[in-house]
Amino acid sequence: MTLKRWKSRYRIGDIVVARHPHYGRIIKRIRAIQPDGMLWLEGTHPDSTSTEKMGLLSCHLVKGRIIHTFSQDSP
Repeated sequence: MTLKRWKSRYRIGDIVVARHPHYGRIIKRIRAIQPDGMLWLEGTHPDSTSTEKMGLLSCHLVKGRIIHTFSQDSP
């Protein structure tokens, strides 16, 4: 489930869904926010693409923030 923040900015630590120009749809955590609104994103999985390899991403490419996850083991 995602939530698009229309009136507020994203924050460091938010997990977001974004459309990356080279990697397509990605789900990453915001590591840092530049003064111009560009984002540094990071993955939580050891095999995740590195922050440096992904580069900066415009906040306009963020589709929403993850607000809840569901386990596959849920009834």
